Amino acid sequence: MFAKVAILGSGLMGGSLALALQSKLPQTQAALWARRQEAVDQALELGIHASTDLATIVADADLLVLTTPVGVMADLLEQAIEAGLPKTALITDVGSVKELPHDELEPLVDSRLFIGSHPMVGSEKSGLQAADVELYQGGACLLTIGVSSSESAASSEIKQNLEDFWRTVGCDKIRWMSVNEHDALVAKISHFPHAMASLVAAISIDDSNDASLSGQGLKDTSRVASGDAAMWAEIIQENRQAILPYLEQASRELDQLKSLLEQKDNLGLEAWLQQAKNNRDQIS
Repeated sequence: MFAKVAILGSGLMGGSLALALQSKLPQTQAALWARRQEAVDQALELGIHASTDLATIVADADLLVLTTPVGVMADLLEQAIEAGLPKTALITDVGSVKELPHDELEPLVDSRLFIGSHPMVGSEKSGLQAADVELYQGGACLLTIGVSSSESAASSEIKQNLEDFWRTVGCDKIRWMSVNEHDALVAKISHFPHAMASLVAAISIDDSNDASLSGQGLKDTSRVASGDAAMWAEIIQENRQAILPYLEQASRELDQLKSLLEQKDNLGLEAWLQQAKNNRDQIS
């Protein structure tokens, strides 16, 4: 297991990871880097070891976890390397897409190794103030090795250590896959659903007076639309090529539903709804 974990980024994911490590892996030193002193002060109030001094945070780290938006990871990794990140450190991230991190980070790592991580956890809340020690509990974690990474460099011991790390903080389902497989999968099960939740919110909650009368169904269907808009705009744009086919499929499904209603086809409508129910009931 890792002796020191440097976490770069003080949002929900980074803060929750630091809390989980302190609670579930107390023998490991967890160090959180934040760009702003205000965030450091918040972290310290939560009992997290934190600093704006990147050199202090990355010194002697054997695992570096990037928890910032994907678009700034490369610049931050370069700064961490210049600040003294050990050449033996394993580097990972928690980004929701993997093509961009692998493309931009692998050329920077030198003798180090980058393995992508995507803990499938989160919240519509954001920021360090929303950090939760149990955020990772029960979640899945998808792990990726890029095509330019040497398979021999990613030894079974290194891979096992990273798996054990994520299991320790709470992720109980671990799956390895290629970068392309990852981005296609999360487009289907995460990014496209978020876009649809936002569509529901845009149409069904356009009037707060009407929305105040809604039941739990609308709240459940639109909940994730409350997520940080800037973060989700970046995620959806970065994975747009994988998301577009599902938007096209959604358009065809809506056309089919519209046709069933126009034709007053009750049997067809029931079958359409039953198929959706069968699909949904597969999720425990």
